[in-house]
Amino acid sequence: GIALLYVSFALFMVTIVIYVSTEDFHLVDRNYYENGLNYQQQLDKTNRATALSRKPTFSVNREDQLIMVTFPDETVADNLTGTITLYNPTDENKDISLPISLNQDNVQWIPYSSLSTGSWKLKIDWSVNKKTYFIEESVYLASKGK
Repeated sequence: GIALLYVSFALFMVTIVIYVSTEDFHLVDRNYYENGLNYQQQLDKTNRATALSRKPTFSVNREDQLIMVTFPDETVADNLTGTITLYNPTDENKDISLPISLNQDNVQWIPYSSLSTGSWKLKIDWSVNKKTYFIEESVYLASKGK
């Protein structure tokens, strides 16, 4: 009886060790060290964005499966450049990064129908008038009608 219990426990532990060692975890970014060195610059960009009276905002249109990113007029100039990144914390291969390309209403539409449902991070990294800014927000992408 006790020997069977010990053998069962040992087999269970071996199974857990094999499963965990073969699982692919995406807890950190591939450029972890490089990003660590740039931490102060990232913090400065985030602080500048936080200090803005009006920041870029986003909303999710689940029916049309679109993300609408809106830049307030005071944050827009002809020399605005940057990227919008959708970061998937569970699989870096699903991440997408798009250049900022606003329409006449200072809006960028991002279709997400090809992306998996779940939690994502929306990261906006932009530069205008030689100042850089960064914001990051959590967003939940649901399938149509949910």
